[in-house]
Amino acid sequence: MKIALVCPYNIYRGGGVQEAVLAHQKELTRRGHEVYIIAPTPKTLPDQPKPNVILLGRSTELNTPFNTMVDVAMITTDRKQLDKILEDYKFDIVHVHEPWIPLLGIQVLARSTSVNVATFHARLPDSVFTSSFERLIKPYQKAAIKNLKALTVVSKESARMIKKVNFLDLPLNHIPNGIDLEVFDVEKTQTEDIYPDKKVILFIGRLEKRKGALLLIQAFERLSKKRDDVVLVISGKGVRDEFLKDYVRKHNIDNVNFLGFVSDERKRSLLKRADIYCSPAMFGESFGIVLLEAMAMGTVTVAGSNPGYQCVLTGDGKASLVDAYQTEELASKLELFLTDEKARKAWLAWAKREVKQYNYPVVVDKIEQLYSELLHE
Repeated sequence: MKIALVCPYNIYRGGGVQEAVLAHQKELTRRGHEVYIIAPTPKTLPDQPKPNVILLGRSTELNTPFNTMVDVAMITTDRKQLDKILEDYKFDIVHVHEPWIPLLGIQVLARSTSVNVATFHARLPDSVFTSSFERLIKPYQKAAIKNLKALTVVSKESARMIKKVNFLDLPLNHIPNGIDLEVFDVEKTQTEDIYPDKKVILFIGRLEKRKGALLLIQAFERLSKKRDDVVLVISGKGVRDEFLKDYVRKHNIDNVNFLGFVSDERKRSLLKRADIYCSPAMFGESFGIVLLEAMAMGTVTVAGSNPGYQCVLTGDGKASLVDAYQTEELASKLELFLTDEKARKAWLAWAKREVKQYNYPVVVDKIEQLYSELLHE
């Protein structure tokens, strides 16, 4: 099959949707398909472009009302250029991720005569489902859905969002995000050589309000008053970078280390070294790939009890969910999983079993089957 995967975000910038699109391309290509990514042109082009990436329009950095920053295709794509690409490549499948994120996916769907598939990732807080939000997407609805043959969602929460907007009559196919267990292989990963005599709590993520780094720092402050053998390591960059560092300095909180951005290889090493990975995100998570990454690396995860994370941490994994707004509760949960070996072993045994279903070959089996069924209808 000749397949186009459409990503509305800057493909050269980290993010859950970008990672999923790149992983799907890699696995489908491995299976013999010809797979291209269509994405907006970033402001600065990298020295080493990714293979089989078609760049259209422009990406623009925006601060959203949801306390996050996106680098998204907000500049209108030239229709003649888009038509030429669709005509020249003659894709069998056009698979648009986040089709209602303006504007690239909507434009592709409106003009594609291929078999069109859409995947919805985002899970936004209920408060954003206002009349203004519905008015924003309404003009694009007809163009976005008239040629769609199938819809997929990554979680029950993204499905609930689609049903809430209630403009699609197609059935929803539940196909989760995934993880490459050949890459996130705990046996092949070197452990980060830091703090040999300390227990390490690790945060990896964008330093923006909804990710909850401040709540974690406040919980760690409580914990550190009881224990001096614990270190908090924060990896990531974002709009709250300096604010968080200032908070630590002003409150004289010891044993907090900011690493900034780290490579994927070092991220795996840090996850393997950590005693706990903590992601106290408050909202806006449709799934939680980073939770799977920690699970694969054999690291206990404490996570905010948002709807997206609840879809991943099921069964025995529920024990590590916490109301991140309650920093005392978060501190207690961290202490529990640092000290209670029985609880740790039970959680890790669950995680080792659970993560296998999210291995990308398993996930892409479902995507490939859907494509085949649609082409043979």
